[in-house]
Amino acid sequence: MMKMRASINTILLLVFLLSVVRTAVGQKDKNVDKIIINGGLRKNFYGRSCRNLESIVQSITWSKVRADATMAAKLLRLHYHDCFVRGCDASILIDPVNGDNTTEKNAIPNRSIAGYEVIDEIKATLVQKCRRAQVSCAHTIGVTHCPLISRRLYNFTGNGDTDPSLDQAYAAELKVRCPLPTNPATTVELDRHSSLSFDSNYFVGLSRKQGVLTSDAALLTNERAANLTESFKNFKTFVGAFGLSMVKMGGIGVLTGNQGEIRKNCRVIN
Repeated sequence: MMKMRASINTILLLVFLLSVVRTAVGQKDKNVDKIIINGGLRKNFYGRSCRNLESIVQSITWSKVRADATMAAKLLRLHYHDCFVRGCDASILIDPVNGDNTTEKNAIPNRSIAGYEVIDEIKATLVQKCRRAQVSCAHTIGVTHCPLISRRLYNFTGNGDTDPSLDQAYAAELKVRCPLPTNPATTVELDRHSSLSFDSNYFVGLSRKQGVLTSDAALLTNERAANLTESFKNFKTFVGAFGLSMVKMGGIGVLTGNQGEIRKNCRVIN
């Protein structure tokens, strides 16, 4: 797939991500503001050609999250899935054409991704407000589905047992939520009692053996990861590390200058 030039998709999502972080702590993270990530992207990348670009993105994103509290998790997932397939090129936004269903959007892990309409609105608004600039496409919280944890609850080793690394009382609670046969439509909070809030409650629960997924429990089996889990129970520590990591991830495979193309429609290659 063709990548795009001046990868504003990274900026669009990171402005949102950092706005979540800053709202939570009530102040800016100066370390994040100073970062210049791979490819030369940085805060205020379009400062000369579209001074209000980042505030426009932030305003639209916040309004969508206020209207739908699940949108924060949806956009986080969208950003993550885009960046880990050939880099942050917004290729996950591309719709299938002429019967070709091999696009990233149609890949099985991506079929449940949502939030595309938010990116469309941001793109349209920026094109209108920033006519001098060539604006490219954009792209701890959330839920999982019962079938994805069924084996851990009911047949962990193939003998009808429950994963011993899972807190027994919590396992019983999950079994009530996800009885056999499991319903694919039933969801479970990844962050117990806090799936719509950006906080460090996930790490508190994990330290109590209340991580929902097997991959959660695996964090406690590695000394370094276990130490990070303990330190991230402090929200200020977690939120600082999260902001920096999202910025770094947003630099994967970024193209700027004359590389790639700037799509006129985020969903279609020019």
